[in-house]
Amino acid sequence: MACGHVEKCPACEISMTYHRHGEILRCHHCGHWKSAKTRCPQCKGEEYKRQGPGIQKVQDALKELLPQTKVIRMDADTTSTKSSHWKIIQQFTKGDGDVLLGTQMVAKGHDFPNVTLAAVIGAEMGLYMPDFRAQERTFNLLLQVAGRAGRGEKPGEVIIQTTDPDNPIIQLACDHDYKTFISQELEMRTMLDNPPTTRMIRLIWTGKDQQKTNKAANLTCQTPLPPNCTMLGPSEATMAKIADKYRYSALLKAPSHTTLKTAVTTMRQTFKALKQTTVRLDVDVDPRNLM
Repeated sequence: MACGHVEKCPACEISMTYHRHGEILRCHHCGHWKSAKTRCPQCKGEEYKRQGPGIQKVQDALKELLPQTKVIRMDADTTSTKSSHWKIIQQFTKGDGDVLLGTQMVAKGHDFPNVTLAAVIGAEMGLYMPDFRAQERTFNLLLQVAGRAGRGEKPGEVIIQTTDPDNPIIQLACDHDYKTFISQELEMRTMLDNPPTTRMIRLIWTGKDQQKTNKAANLTCQTPLPPNCTMLGPSEATMAKIADKYRYSALLKAPSHTTLKTAVTTMRQTFKALKQTTVRLDVDVDPRNLM
């Protein structure tokens, strides 16, 4: 809103996303939704202020700038039914649309021989995620998008829009300099003791009572660790609450899975001894998501 108020999901305590279709606000984590009211509950403002380069905003801009252009969307709203993803791909491949507009799923391995222009909006957004793989994922995504253009006989062009054009990751992606990127990324991960130079396990405690969940996490993490095993946390997870359940997490690092297995086995025994039936402990080996 104009006052800066952000509507948050009551079950997850994270910001909800505005969907013009149906005029609703939806949580993309638990599915909770509510009507997009015309007035802010705090300042009584009359209109929601849409932040970020949302798909709908981009589609509206294309319609205004290029009214004759037929746009096909591929995002969570248009691929919710069975086989809808492939139907959209077939539709665009047959030439039923001029522009395929979508989220990251558009970039993943599709072959469109007649596409000569690919564009990325907000290229820097993924770099700020609290995950040691954020730079790798952004670099890969930019290269994947670039690979969608010029796959046939016609040459291709790629446009990358960003508020941080001097960012070294974006510069390396523009230059297709994957060797330099790999060298720098491996150096950084070695310095910070992150995979692949070490092995990692993530522990996640979830429960409806925040105090009990926090206590269970801290008591579990008092377990003595084997040599060469380090732990970060426990602390609130980045997504601290999902579907009315509070979340705490910790990261275990060690040179081998054998060491980690020993640590986790002992920690699970400690957790079991707490007899905390309202808190759940999950173990994620080689986690792909640290949120």
